[in-house]
Amino acid sequence: MGGRHGPNKRTSHEWPGRELELLAERIFRELENQEAQVKHNDHILGHLSGTHRQIDVSIRWKDPAGEPHLAIVEVRDWQRRADITHLDKLASVMRDTRADRGVLVCNSGFTKPARTYARNLGIELYALHDSATGRWLEILDLPVLWTTLTPVVLPTFTHTALAGDTIYADDRNSFFANLSDDGGNTRIRLLERFAKEWNAGRLPRDGGQVNSRKPMHIYVKDAQGHPHWRPVSNFLVTYRVERRHWLGRITPTVSRGLVDVLDQRIVPSYTDVPLTRDETWSEIDDPDAVAVRLRGRFHTLEDAVMDPKAHSLHDAEIRNAKTGELERPAP
Repeated sequence: MGGRHGPNKRTSHEWPGRELELLAERIFRELENQEAQVKHNDHILGHLSGTHRQIDVSIRWKDPAGEPHLAIVEVRDWQRRADITHLDKLASVMRDTRADRGVLVCNSGFTKPARTYARNLGIELYALHDSATGRWLEILDLPVLWTTLTPVVLPTFTHTALAGDTIYADDRNSFFANLSDDGGNTRIRLLERFAKEWNAGRLPRDGGQVNSRKPMHIYVKDAQGHPHWRPVSNFLVTYRVERRHWLGRITPTVSRGLVDVLDQRIVPSYTDVPLTRDETWSEIDDPDAVAVRLRGRFHTLEDAVMDPKAHSLHDAEIRNAKTGELERPAP
């Protein structure tokens, strides 16, 4: 993050490191969801300095409540490893721009003190893998521990039913009720909404709970058959994460993505090899034992993409606020 302020019209010779910056932009654009804005050579006004700070790659997105967030990526195409002074510079720019997330990319690696410092600061360290340019191709020749993370989603809430009210299931996703957070103008798709946040990496991978900041309503018909949107309370989506592990190798001819230096895992953004496992992959129960046996000479690939169409909410439940009993939807 130097002092460049001109338009992106210089050649790679005039702009050292530009090729790696553009590769970083491409990879992060592929990894982020479509609503995120990924920009190369951005200039962001510092809240403390009052000057525009040059950012190699910026990522902007909004959370479910509509709050904006910012990630800044610094890219260094050097022959030497990055050290703690570069992390200090990145941390300073993060404070000035009020960035939520900081990323440092260096094609030559990082010193041991820098790795320790980054972990304590919460800054991510990456190398870039791109088979087209030959960068880091040897990484994919190592054994790969492939972990799938599957969230199991359970929404719960309380509904004060009136005499004769009937709940109707959502025919779109087998959910037991129709819900809305805008007074009934639109029906929300719980699984699609959850999957959007999960796939963007904004939810903890070890399980947790997600609340709605907007008032929720449930669709019912009263005793006379008239439709209503009744208010619900205590709306909460709880989820746990099921993990399975496989050991094998990946040798694509065309691939690119991130190599997480701190966690020693591959985060692919593109590969010409379908993400499927054949008979050469072995499912294992204890990944820690594999780590000891291989003495760290492997990388992990985390497959945490959720397809909402492959999930259901049959196990969801609703309780009557007066009786505390479970309610069932009309068939």
